[in-house]
Amino acid sequence: MRLEEAMKYFREPNTGAIDLSYENITVALADLERRNPARARRVRRALAPVYDKLFPRSRKGIEHSSYFRAIRVRFLAANPYFDRDVDCVRSCLGIPDWKLSDLEFADSFLPGLRPEFIEAAHLDTAAGWWVSVHRRTAKGWSLAVDSPPLPRWLIDSAVSGAGLASDAPALPSYLRGMPRVPARYCHDAETDVPLLRVAAKLVERYLLPWRAVYPVAFYVLTGAKKYLEAIPEFDVTWDWVESPLGRSLTVTVERIDEFTTRKQWLSVWDRHVSPRLSPLWQGRGETPHSKRPSTARFENSVYRELYQLFVREGLSPDEALEKLADKYDRPHDLPDRTTVQDLVEDFELLFNPERYNPHL
Repeated sequence: MRLEEAMKYFREPNTGAIDLSYENITVALADLERRNPARARRVRRALAPVYDKLFPRSRKGIEHSSYFRAIRVRFLAANPYFDRDVDCVRSCLGIPDWKLSDLEFADSFLPGLRPEFIEAAHLDTAAGWWVSVHRRTAKGWSLAVDSPPLPRWLIDSAVSGAGLASDAPALPSYLRGMPRVPARYCHDAETDVPLLRVAAKLVERYLLPWRAVYPVAFYVLTGAKKYLEAIPEFDVTWDWVESPLGRSLTVTVERIDEFTTRKQWLSVWDRHVSPRLSPLWQGRGETPHSKRPSTARFENSVYRELYQLFVREGLSPDEALEKLADKYDRPHDLPDRTTVQDLVEDFELLFNPERYNPHL
């Protein structure tokens, strides 16, 4: 069957136009399959050569989707390829095998914390000092303090690792060179710092969010899975902007696609938006949405008609209510007199630009 002949099965019955949307093709082929399975197979074969042109995203596998990326992030610590690359990076940077018991930290600055929290704090502190020494050495800066609270052998590994070149032969070919980091994430992936540069190459290789650069770097350094568990599913950037309310939040969520789920979207809200809105509510002296009028009030056609009388005919709220009472046989459709003033006030705040934008 020729393609031109197959097209007739996808015509709209009313207009005669050919509809090659996915929905129409699916319905038409299913209907033809019920009536004539052999012909349906011939139509499918005729359509096959142009299918990729009709639906170009079909050529992209689910492995590139936000859904798979989220799963990849979730199980990153169980990825044997990733761990093999991490071992290679540790070897190239000269990071020794070490554990907290090799270090000595005073607990006096952590009173009252449970032992597991103290251990986590010590791990963060040790890793932070190593990265600080490594970073400042790579940039040619002097150390922030003369004696970082780390053993000499661990400090020496941070200093020696700072000399790892981006084209070092010991690195696999896919970890050499500079990562292609978007400009907005360059403050995380400092390409002149070997550990951060190679961590960014790992992020690039495994299609992780760019916010994963530091967690991956700390995992390379410590082997602690808690850092991988902190990697977000999406790259989210945010900034404060000025609005009539004062400070407002602008949030950018990257790489949303057709595989993104509602659960993932809500996780962005819970993790990145909601915590930053709390101080805004505190600044109002209110609980969230405590004074928000219901949208049902604005959807009510009788209420809108009452407001039209208030604006167009210049009636007072009570006069507009009386005029509507003469028109409608069912008084219970109307607001009572005690709430009509609040009703008009809410409509004024919604519609009247002199109330919400008096400067123009």
